[in-house]
Amino acid sequence: MTQERNFVTLLDLLAERPESDEENELLERVKLLAQENLPEGWIHWKAMRSLEEDIFGPSVEERTLNKLTFALPTVGLVRAFDPEADHLTEEGYRQIKQKLLGWAFTRALILSPIAVAKKIHGSSFRMELFKRSIEPVRPLLLTRAEASSILSGHQTKLEVTDRRTCFDLSMGRRRKRDLSPEDEALPKKSREELLEERLNIMFKIVMDKMADFVRGLDSDKENKENED
Repeated sequence: MTQERNFVTLLDLLAERPESDEENELLERVKLLAQENLPEGWIHWKAMRSLEEDIFGPSVEERTLNKLTFALPTVGLVRAFDPEADHLTEEGYRQIKQKLLGWAFTRALILSPIAVAKKIHGSSFRMELFKRSIEPVRPLLLTRAEASSILSGHQTKLEVTDRRTCFDLSMGRRRKRDLSPEDEALPKKSREELLEERLNIMFKIVMDKMADFVRGLDSDKENKENED
């Protein structure tokens, strides 16, 4: 119960407001990006209450900064900072990441490195749930070079779509290994539908159990506060 008190939802973090109007305007554009791209239910995701120093110490190593990935479309992030951006340099990308680390809302959306994400989400299990939840957005999480290519006009949204297709095909090959002999005898479309149905059922079961667990903790917390 004590640990659960250390968690906060993304809905709570939406209320975050930097002191300067300029930073607040910037953060509001990032929040809008999240609202437009994250899957349904994202406002109920939870992360640990923490300061930047709690996660990274007094300073962030450049190696860690370079590896940081946020669960937000890369090109959208760049344009939130500079709507007229036509390229993305390594230094410019590091500056964007450094700014994102200063806001609790965007820290809660850190996907990697794994060690950092585990601190943000509180456990390996919660981190895996987070990773599973953001899969629809993953094809839009580009490398700096890919994002720069799109911004400069050398790459189009078609390439991004192709990237998503490649990801889906890769996932399909992995899922196929889980087929039983009976499943293999089904037409390809039926097999895909069956696998998708099984995955959805499994994910729903996990999420329902997590919701029941959290509700139980909240109930215990409320009872404890009433007793006090």
